[in-house]
Amino acid sequence: MKIDFHTHSRLGKKLPFSPQYTEWHLQQAKLAGLDAICITEHYNGIEMESTFDYIQSHLKCVGDAFVANDGLIAFIGLEIDALEGGHFLVIGSMHDIKSIYKKLQPFLLKKQHPTYYQLVDVVKPLPILFGVSHPFRESNNIRHLTTEQLSFLEFLELNGKDMALDTNNENSVRKLAAETGLPILAGSDTHQAHQFGCICNHFNETITSIDELCHAINSNAYTIEHGQNTTVQVQTAKLIKTALKEVHKLGGDYVSVMFK
Repeated sequence: MKIDFHTHSRLGKKLPFSPQYTEWHLQQAKLAGLDAICITEHYNGIEMESTFDYIQSHLKCVGDAFVANDGLIAFIGLEIDALEGGHFLVIGSMHDIKSIYKKLQPFLLKKQHPTYYQLVDVVKPLPILFGVSHPFRESNNIRHLTTEQLSFLEFLELNGKDMALDTNNENSVRKLAAETGLPILAGSDTHQAHQFGCICNHFNETITSIDELCHAINSNAYTIEHGQNTTVQVQTAKLIKTALKEVHKLGGDYVSVMFK
């Protein structure tokens, strides 16, 4: 099973939800050779409930995941900012992810991110896969976290976007993994489908439950696969994303532009 642990089913967190774009995005993940993805939308994005509702109504629930008509497996998660800095990924059942999202609502109303320890308090009581995304990205890195704080994490992400922009990124992530003993999981961080396949994880078996996923990760029963054209994929996706967001900013319909 080839799985991408960090993907977004919408072009941007502040853009309206589009069923057509989401459907296309899921189809493109399968066409890119992936068997599974984790849909980790930004917790402070607009119309988040629409994303949850679409997945539940258009995909079949199997274990803790959902399966599309073409066989693509989708796990549900969130990408959450901490007040001190850093972005964190939580992946779990729809019930648990919705529970986390609900508990984070007071922070959204105050327009303030939870502190790292507040996030830990929300996440750790649940059977959730909890890790840090793009740990060395300059704008939201985790260099402020202490060894004790890092101990709450269950994985570090090797981010496809960061690898394309920083040739030393993988070395930094692997060094931190060696220091902390945390496993590394790969995520493309795609908002635009050309980025799918730039990096992924290859598990020996098909998995649809969080328990099985955690067991396989802790057993090191997977390998990380790099795409052959990571930099080109990331740069192409970035260019298209920027152009389509500009269409929206100018009052146009970026979805209709895509599918003309």
